[in-house]
Order: sequence, then C-alpha cells, then structure tokens
Amino acid sequence: MLGISQMRIQNEQAEKIKEHLEQLVTETFKKSNINTKLGLSRHRLPGSRHRPDDVKKIVGMIRVHSIVDVNHKPHHQLCGSPSGMLTSQEYQDEAQLANGTISINTWRCKDTANQEASFISIVQFRTDESQYQMFRFSVYLSQTYMTGGLMILPPFVVVHTIIPDDSPILNAIRDGKYEKFIWLLQNGQARIWDCDSQGRGLLTYAVFGLVPKMVEYLVLHGLDVNAEELSLQEGFEVCVTPELIIPQGH
Repeated sequence: MLGISQMRIQNEQAEKIKEHLEQLVTETFKKSNINTKLGLSRHRLPGSRHRPDDVKKIVGMIRVHSIVDVNHKPHHQLCGSPSGMLTSQEYQDEAQLANGTISINTWRCKDTANQEASFISIVQFRTDESQYQMFRFSVYLSQTYMTGGLMILPPFVVVHTIIPDDSPILNAIRDGKYEKFIWLLQNGQARIWDCDSQGRGLLTYAVFGLVPKMVEYLVLHGLDVNAEELSLQEGFEVCVTPELIIPQGH
C-alpha cells in the first residue's frame, strides 16, 4: 500500500483488510497480556491498560462498516454531549509483532454526567530497522454518541513512508521554502504522507514551523489536523476533545 494516495476500498477487498486489522488488534492484546481483573475496576489512571470490554469495542468498530478509507481525508464530526464539557481517559498497549511494533492508544471521553460521549482508538504499526523499506501505518477508529444516536466512522488507514530527519522536504518546511516544498511534492520527490523517524508528519512540521501556506496545501490535499499527532515540540501532549485531537501545552 506504500504507493497509493487516497482511495476508498469496498466489498471483498475491504473485508480482507478488516480481517487483517482484527487479527493485528487481537494478537496485540493477546501478546500484551490483557488482565481480565482490570474489568472489575471502574476507575483507571491516565496511561492505563485496555480492558477486555475495550478490546471487544475496538474489534466491533473495525467490523461494522463495509468500507475502509486509505489515505483518504476523514470527515470528523465528533460532537459533545448536551450535558456539558468532557473529560477523557487514555489507555495504551504495545507488542512486538511481525518484524515491527504494534501500539494501540485509546481515548474514552465522558461528559459531566459521566456518560460516554466518544471512543477513539489509534492502532499504529512501525517496521523495525531490519526491513528494506521502513514504513508506518496508522488505523483510526472512532465512535461518537450524538443526539440522534451512535455514529461510527469507517476504519481510516494512513500509510506513511519513514524518511530521514534531514530529508529535503523536511528541510524545506523548516526553512520555510514554499516553492521548494511544492516542487518536491509535485515532482515525486516527496509525498504528503511521509513522516520522520519519530512518526511526525509533514503537517506537524508545517504547523509548528508556522508556515500557513504549507499547512493549507497539505490540508487541501488530504491531510487532517484531527488525525495528526502534533507532538513535535516538547511540552505538548495529545488531548482528545469532543471535536478534534489537538496539542495541549503543560
């Protein structure tokens, strides 16, 4: 999938991809030794492990749709509950699998009445250095409880090629050279889905580099700030709100 840009996969192809995703998730949780006793606790600290019911929900979100979006701009419509502001909890698990590392991070948002408002899970796979071409892919799964009922978005898969931290496209963004930035993308020397060794994408660099023209270009061509892990600067962490995922300073 490394050579593709944006596409929507349906029917039998989508079912095969979903089957593989389900296997990845199930095997990751199996290797990370999910403790069923955690299911007895109603309160978990930040950075807690997933519980068995979280695993079932994530697998269910993969199964529910007959389509899979790949490198296709998602339309996040996550809405808050009428009851008021949200609080969020984050759960995470990781395992070594298939010449790489699988990590699963989940954010469960609740309103002031302690009712679940949204459930967002990001599954990431990164190849290890033994592979000829290092790459990374992320799968975004989200469901939101809205006034009209439950909304679950199709699985959204983003495939990234890992490029050197001193690559021409990243240097062009750092230096604010818009013309060179455009030339590299339009002449196949870089792709909008490329990321550095830490998994940070072009949009993350452009946002923190304060280059609005580059940000606008990347968003217009399919990137989504809601799906970006804006973690380029120290002192920032991912904060899930009912509307988007944004950086929040300490």
